[in-house]
This record gives sequence, C-alpha cells and structure tokens, in this order.
Amino acid sequence: SGVGIDVTEAAVLHARAHARGSQLFCHMDGSDLRTFPSNTFDAVVSWATLYHVRRTLVQCEIVHHLVRMLKPGGIAYIGHLRTEKTQEYWKKNKCHPPDATIVRYRDARTFHMPAFRRNNFFSLVVTKANATEPPT
Repeated sequence: SGVGIDVTEAAVLHARAHARGSQLFCHMDGSDLRTFPSNTFDAVVSWATLYHVRRTLVQCEIVHHLVRMLKPGGIAYIGHLRTEKTQEYWKKNKCHPPDATIVRYRDARTFHMPAFRRNNFFSLVVTKANATEPPT
C-alpha cells in the first residue's frame, strides 16, 4: 500500500484513476508534512519536488520531516535536485536529520543523460538508523 501527494489536482486525479491496490492520493502542498505521523513509512520517494523549493533551509526542514515519517531502518530517495547553491549546501553536509545518514550523488552517473550532467542534477538517499544502531 502507499500514499501519494501532489500539489497539482490533475496529477492526483490521474493517479487515482490508474492506481492498483490500496493506494491513497492526496491533493496537498508537500512542504508541510506534519499531517503524517512519525515512524509510519518503510520508504519515501520524492522525485523533482525539492527542486521547486528554492530555500535550502526549507528543503532541510522537509528532509527532517521525511526522516521523522520513516520507520527505523527506512529509506528515502529524494531525486532530481539542482542549482549551485543547493548543491553546495548538501555537499557541505549542512542538513543533519537526527538518526539519519545522507548520501548525495550525481544523477548523470546513474541515469547517463547529458542534460543531467549539464545542469548538475543530483539526488539524495537518506536512511534512518534502526532503533538499536547509532547514527553514522
């Protein structure tokens, strides 16, 4: 089962029409994730959403909420970020969610697309420590 959110109502309606299984799709602004309880999801996937959030401190706050929502041992993939300011912020490890490890990598190496290399797109993989593991 899964939960999907989008700020565009048409995207939510499309997802609902094409979903399989027990999926829930919500029309909402993903910059405020306090609606979702802590330790709920095994995985979170976010593609090209933080790209639209220009302020790096707000991006960091969203990542903190994504980690909070993950179950211990959970993983989040935050894909398709760019801008030099954003890249420098994440490269210098300025965002530190508690009990989490963040790995930044360049999308061009993964997806082998020249446009991704040209525009310096990158992604984050965030893991939440198990309750018995100390964070790295």
